[in-house]
Amino acid sequence: MKKWKRILSAALSVLLLSGSISVCAAENLSAARTYTDRSEVIGTAVVVGDEESAGGSALFSRPGTIATITPGKPHSYGSWGTCEFNVKTETGNHLGFCAEPNSGTPSGNFSVSILDDSQEKNANIKAAVLCYVIPELYEGLGKNIYNAKDNNTYAYCHALIGYLYNGSLTGLSSSMADGVRMMYSTINTHRQTNQTLISYMQRYQVYVAYNDQQDIVWVEEQQKGSMNLKKESANPEMTNENSCYSLEGTVYGVYKEQSCNTKIADLTTDAQGKFQHGGSGCWYLLRQRNESSKKGSFWIKKVYPVTVTAGKTAVLKVKDLPQLDPVGVLLGKIDKETNQNKPQGSASLEGAEFTVKYYQTLSGSDPGEAGQSPERTWVFRTDQDGF
Repeated sequence: MKKWKRILSAALSVLLLSGSISVCAAENLSAARTYTDRSEVIGTAVVVGDEESAGGSALFSRPGTIATITPGKPHSYGSWGTCEFNVKTETGNHLGFCAEPNSGTPSGNFSVSILDDSQEKNANIKAAVLCYVIPELYEGLGKNIYNAKDNNTYAYCHALIGYLYNGSLTGLSSSMADGVRMMYSTINTHRQTNQTLISYMQRYQVYVAYNDQQDIVWVEEQQKGSMNLKKESANPEMTNENSCYSLEGTVYGVYKEQSCNTKIADLTTDAQGKFQHGGSGCWYLLRQRNESSKKGSFWIKKVYPVTVTAGKTAVLKVKDLPQLDPVGVLLGKIDKETNQNKPQGSASLEGAEFTVKYYQTLSGSDPGEAGQSPERTWVFRTDQDGF
């Protein structure tokens, strides 16, 4: 009597879909560029709404949009004069300053540009304007820098800006010129050491309206935006309500540049595969290779660029394929006595059936015995060689 032995060798491995997100924000302007378009969209982020959109107004002036320059209240200093300028942009009205005292007075519509404050002179122009237009800075620094007792602080601020912009000391006596140089030295020191001023420097952008008369400069606060990342499964049929998979715990690094060398932060997804990060600028997200996960994870090197605009929420959807090893099953029916896949006599190895059941759970015992129903069932039938 011959006995047959059935051998089932099955390798089933499932890598878990888990995630966390890191975002990098590049906020520093390149020294090689005179202007930076912060409204430029890089990557696949989708802006889904404004946090503040009253009247449809933007929350920061975009380069290339229109600034309407209107001359206002006149001021004089030395043998020279200037006037206040109202700068109307898509964000509202701002106090402007002439940066070229020896040129004509502009009026009309001009293009908005960003003044590159990575250059020292432009950073000092920003600091000079801030110390006049921000009440906290004016009380703490501006009154002293612009000699408030002379009751001509706007004109003195204007004179300092002109000196910083192109070295102009037009219309000033030698003593007044020395005073402007002293203002420059004081502003430059405070810009690097005064923490209150440093904080405002980080929050504000300095703009310029170039024209064929006097270039006009002003500042605007850069309001923060936010980014929502949502990690999804590219095969929800496999992963939904499957305890073998999780969207939680994936770590993404946030970087300043696409090469992902300068990390800003690590962000981790929650159970819904989401995380939120505040700020504004161009960020680059890269899923971290050595992330920690209770269930393990599969890593693919892919950089996700996203631009977060002030006052808006950018949504980045990331879909990852759930990782799995397709079931490899080798069914071998052999003769028990010879231990070979050759039948003896009139016997046959063909037609033996093996049933394989798949359950969406990790278990050390047969889930069917606990009353669970399989998600999938396969029946394997041997050929004449027993496979």
